[in-house]
Amino acid sequence: MGHLAEVRGAFGGTFFTLLQEASKFSVASVQRTRVFLAESLRQGRIVALEHRSGEKRRVVVGVVESLETAFVTVRELMAGPEGRAVLLTPEGGSNARALGIGIPPRRAATRLGLSHITPLSESEAEELLTRWLGRVGRDVRLLVPPVVSAEGAAALAGTLPAVEEASVVSAEVRHGEREVILRITVRSDRSLDVVQSELEGLIRRVVG
Repeated sequence: MGHLAEVRGAFGGTFFTLLQEASKFSVASVQRTRVFLAESLRQGRIVALEHRSGEKRRVVVGVVESLETAFVTVRELMAGPEGRAVLLTPEGGSNARALGIGIPPRRAATRLGLSHITPLSESEAEELLTRWLGRVGRDVRLLVPPVVSAEGAAALAGTLPAVEEASVVSAEVRHGEREVILRITVRSDRSLDVVQSELEGLIRRVVG
């Protein structure tokens, strides 16, 4: 107690109080981060963490592999340059070749100090992925009634959340049906097979 009083006296009451408050805030921040990471580990969900090392900052995207008292180990999932990257998930991995991204034989595991990281919010993580991930496309053949225009089919495709762009490649009426070929574009963490299936189901429900 005498040593604490001596230290406090050397800094002055106001400064020592500010120091205590800063320490409490830091501890609370780490505790919140630990809770978030523990939940992510249990659920196996992908996280985006900002890591600070001096003046350097970078974002680590991956899954939590282990959580210690003061450290977390994250298996990194994002590979490739900004604007052309993929997530090394089954969906993203299947799109890597189309984007010219090589898949490493083993994903890097990174150990980070809890006091040096800040979890990105869901909206911040989504913004990051939108900026970093590449886009892949596919031509999809659809058969619709002649009363449905090719542009109408493209507009309908654009209502699917995963579809970022849908444009008409060709359209032709034959045997009482309009054959429309659309070019659909999605983010590289989406499955083109799944999106195509969703689009075909949507067309069937809407136009019969």
